[in-house]
Amino acid sequence: MDPDEKDLHRLTTNHSSFDYYFVDPTNNYCNLLMHFIMREIPLLCHVNGFRETPAIVATKLGCLRDYLILPENVNQHDHFSNTALFYAIQLQDPTTINLLAFHRANPTLKNYQGILAYGLDMQMNQPPNF
Repeated sequence: MDPDEKDLHRLTTNHSSFDYYFVDPTNNYCNLLMHFIMREIPLLCHVNGFRETPAIVATKLGCLRDYLILPENVNQHDHFSNTALFYAIQLQDPTTINLLAFHRANPTLKNYQGILAYGLDMQMNQPPNF
């Protein structure tokens, strides 16, 4: 396991909201830890019950890493139709914003409320970070 992956593993499993006992009935009753340990490329595009990819979850936790982003998942919408870039801007995390921009995250995608990730930046009276 490389150092970045160890950091992500530590941050995720030590986070106060990590539920070791949750079992996913839609995926052969695997628990969250089993999903996390099985690091394969198809899993990076796998979504949970809230339609979140590992990239969206890692963005929300403030620990997104390059290897979690694929062209197939960089613009994935969650159940609110927000992308990882939307959450990175909402959290005002310039490192994550730049990482997602490097991977061509689309700042013009709208969520269900019709808000653009780029527009969120403007609503918060912040200059664009990308």
